[in-house]
Amino acid sequence: MNTLSKTLMTILILAAVAVMGVGIGYMGPVGIIAAGAVFTLLLLIYISLQKKTPVEPAAPTATLDDSIAQYGEPLNIVVVNPMRSNEPIGALLDYPNILVYDHTAIEKARITAVTFNNAAVAQLPDSYQLLIVVDGQDHPVHVPLGNDIEWAKDVYRQVATLLQTK
Repeated sequence: MNTLSKTLMTILILAAVAVMGVGIGYMGPVGIIAAGAVFTLLLLIYISLQKKTPVEPAAPTATLDDSIAQYGEPLNIVVVNPMRSNEPIGALLDYPNILVYDHTAIEKARITAVTFNNAAVAQLPDSYQLLIVVDGQDHPVHVPLGNDIEWAKDVYRQVATLLQTK
């Protein structure tokens, strides 16, 4: 909020409090209703004075092509998020000795387990995730999969199949 907006908001609040005080003192419940109407009117005026600037979505800073340029052409690509499949967090790239997720190489020889789980908050997006447990790391690599359990199972099966052939 800029200084002008803060000033307008302060004036709006003070005006509403003053009108409510006068209304309650002189007219009781009718004054409260009138004060509420004045407050609403002032709030609408304030909102209409605000400039509406459209927010452009941020362009991804990196693409999947950047990972492919860095590591070479993959043997397989496992899409983990179809909406972001051209971004590094939207796919797992399979190479002979590594998996690449979000520009991070994971050595297949160091992967001790792969599973998926539900993050236990069903109301939030990306509740299912693929967990890749890597030897020597304190925490597994978390790969968000979305809300569909069948999709999560399918991605898990694809990754498990890739790792069986390591």
